[in-house]
Amino acid sequence: AIQRGAILPALRRSFIVVHVNCLAKEGAEEAFKKECIANCNKSIQERGIVRFDIIQERENRRHFQLNEVYYNEEAMKSHRATPHFIRFNSMCDKYLSEPRTR
Repeated sequence: AIQRGAILPALRRSFIVVHVNCLAKEGAEEAFKKECIANCNKSIQERGIVRFDIIQERENRRHFQLNEVYYNEEAMKSHRATPHFIRFNSMCDKYLSEPRTR
């Protein structure tokens, strides 16, 4: 159970939340998911990331949503300069049927 008032400190903060929608190519769902997990595992080790979720739809297994929460703009910029993000970003064309949307 959540203690009374436990959520209030979090509500006093402003976070940057990014939702990234991805549509994998037919047959590339598992390979793309593997790349997402590898990127996520590295990303959650960054100091500026609050959380990083990967969601795959049940009805359309090709559709993924990445939910990224950052402490601030600098943390988001820093994440986008990491080797694991650059690698992930470069492989998206290989596995996605259309550009990601935010």
